[in-house]
Amino acid sequence: MIFEKLKNFTVIDTETTGLSKYRRIVEFAAVKFRNGIRVDELDILINPSIHIPDSTSSINHIYDHMVE
Repeated sequence: MIFEKLKNFTVIDTETTGLSKYRRIVEFAAVKFRNGIRVDELDILINPSIHIPDSTSSINHIYDHMVE
């Protein structure tokens, strides 16, 4: 499998305020692997300057008070 050959890579993930065209990023996260071992990580909450809808918070568990 290709994943058995991957030893050095970084996984990136983002969370947003929803799926509309006006969505904004509220979280950026990354995990770095070297020789197949997790060596570093980054997790940043970002204030989108708008209300995070309750329907979105129920999915990503990120609430307005967390990004203030």
